[in-house]
Amino acid sequence: MVMALLACDRIDVNKGAPLHWAAEMGHLDVVKELLNSKKPVDVNALESIPLGDKHDIKKYHSFDFSPLHLASLFGHASVVKALCEDTQGRLRANTENSSGITALQIATERKHDEIVKTLLERPEVPKYVDNLYRDRQVHVDAANAILVGAALIASVTFAGLLQPPLGYSAFFGSASMEVGAPSPSGIYPSFVSVAGHPIMQIFWIFNSMSFYFAIATLMVGARAARPPKRTIFIGEVVRSLRTSLSLAYILLTISVGCVMGAFASAGFLVLPPILKYMVNMGITVGIGVTVVFLAWTSSKVLYVLNVMKKIVKRIIFQMCRTTIMRKILNPNLYLKLSRFAQEH
Repeated sequence: MVMALLACDRIDVNKGAPLHWAAEMGHLDVVKELLNSKKPVDVNALESIPLGDKHDIKKYHSFDFSPLHLASLFGHASVVKALCEDTQGRLRANTENSSGITALQIATERKHDEIVKTLLERPEVPKYVDNLYRDRQVHVDAANAILVGAALIASVTFAGLLQPPLGYSAFFGSASMEVGAPSPSGIYPSFVSVAGHPIMQIFWIFNSMSFYFAIATLMVGARAARPPKRTIFIGEVVRSLRTSLSLAYILLTISVGCVMGAFASAGFLVLPPILKYMVNMGITVGIGVTVVFLAWTSSKVLYVLNVMKKIVKRIIFQMCRTTIMRKILNPNLYLKLSRFAQEH
């Protein structure tokens, strides 16, 4: 019947995913007929195929599959071999579905050793696995750098809690200072000892939030460093590391922003309430925040600077070519400028 349907010119072999159903059911003859037909069969197409009610495959029910995924899932080694030996070279054995799962991972998790061996004979599969191990090492190195930064922030903010700007805790509750009282002349540190000072409250908020976000970053990193199960596939390890690294990056970014807020509030706090000093501090904070933002988006900044450099070089080159520059400048100087513009 399959051969008769394939002989009909009006049949679309990709509609209804017949290769997927044949691979799932283990119908080797049907798989071979579909692969050897003159129809343009998509052997790497991903389809959402309903699975059975077996308890051990429930984790795969929400996935989409290629024919190779399905054959690996149900342990049809002969079908996997037929797909891998496709003479037209259409198969991509390391195809990932929308969840990042490959046939090799499914076969490894299902402990289908014969299928794993067959897949590893494909040249692209060992290369794919090697890239996963390389990615894991890259993610681990990046996570270590983030964790070091988070640990430093946590220690600094903890120290700031114990010793705030100008020793606020040493003056708090002093019998000689009433709440809201003006600063006594000649004793400047008492300016920040007034209970409930708004800038001090801002400092406490930023400092505390930075500490807790840094600790959260460390916890995410600790979870990522937890030894994986022996049976877990390397691709699952890399995906877990990538997720943890992204979350740690977000938490550390928020922590750094809070550190900047605590630093700025501490700067305003230790200064006398004089407009001149406040303006200077505001300018400094503005420049610092701008520099940090530019560093955070360094790739875009480098692109903009590169474009500006090209524009400046072009302008210099055009100026050197003008007749006016030829007449005004010394000939030797003109030649040097022209040569410099052409070389750079």
